[in-house]
Amino acid sequence: MKTEFSVPIGSQPLKLAAFGTCRLHNSLKLLEGSGHVTLLPAIAGFSHSSAEINQHIDIALGNKPLPNEAMKPLGYTAALNRNLNTTAELRGTIDPADIVLIEISSLKLYKHKDYYGQSNRISEHLGVPVSILDSALLHGDYSQVPDKKLHALAEFEARIQDLPECRKTLKEILAKLAPKPIILLNHFLVEPDPNGRFIARRRLRAMLKRLREENPERLFHFDPTPLLRRFNWPIEDMAHYEESFKHVVALELRRYLAQAVLPVSKGLTA
Repeated sequence: MKTEFSVPIGSQPLKLAAFGTCRLHNSLKLLEGSGHVTLLPAIAGFSHSSAEINQHIDIALGNKPLPNEAMKPLGYTAALNRNLNTTAELRGTIDPADIVLIEISSLKLYKHKDYYGQSNRISEHLGVPVSILDSALLHGDYSQVPDKKLHALAEFEARIQDLPECRKTLKEILAKLAPKPIILLNHFLVEPDPNGRFIARRRLRAMLKRLREENPERLFHFDPTPLLRRFNWPIEDMAHYEESFKHVVALELRRYLAQAVLPVSKGLTA
């Protein structure tokens, strides 16, 4: 008997462009390994914010130069290592995509000169924990930053993006990617949340849901929270799934692609 995972989505693997965190990419890699999808090459590593993703798309479309070696702290080593330098190579990260998946997990924006990046890469580059990085760049508290790191840290800036700006950036992304269908994903929530730890995640999820409702023919919204609730919260921490749950997410994304997105984009059914 065929398992759900072995049933093909369509006659050919679906080409996907994916922008987001390890939560999204790990599950899509499982689908790719089963032959259901083909993940297009990535310009950058994992991304957290709408500003980063908008920037990745601008680079792919030729609207912004590819960062040089100095931008490695912002997560662009993937593109530099793959030598995606020509116009055709860069556009090949998006143009062939049947569907684009965009995961927005944070409103924190980190910037180095004219390029946005994500906190984990900056933290690794500077050798400064993310918590200390945030205290310094977001709150002006440099008391825990080692003296020898102060000069390097001064090259970076950070701020919290408000929801209207995030929404505006996402609408810019949608226009650039038209008419491709897009799946919007939010960060998971943990319930109950008596201390309000996930207020920002909750508001971001609500904004993505409204955006989907305004564009029902082209946008789709995937929230992993109901799946987590069903399986009794299989998470390693507040940012990562347990290993076994990645397979569950892959199955749900496969079902989602087959039942919701594929008929719109390719005229196929599950």
